[in-house]
Amino acid sequence: LSPLFDGAMIANDQSSSDERGLQVATVRSGSAAWNSGMREGDVIISVNQKRISDFDRFAEEVAKSPEHIILSVLRDGERLALLINSKGYGSPGPAR
Repeated sequence: LSPLFDGAMIANDQSSSDERGLQVATVRSGSAAWNSGMREGDVIISVNQKRISDFDRFAEEVAKSPEHIILSVLRDGERLALLINSKGYGSPGPAR
């Protein structure tokens, strides 16, 4: 995948939630993914405002923006926007 996600393992979401996406299975502390705000258990539901429901669609959208990506994620029942960029510093905040 992209170096923007170094340190993260992303898998199919196994939840029964209406909001389907990909789950962040693990994130290594101090990695690029961690520094961008990704956390274990996050469910990625969109990449650059494009809904994703499987890994192929996720990889396709990530490949379109190699230096920065905006993820919409669900974390503890709340929707957040994460800016993932090549500098490794994200800005988690409420999704709009």
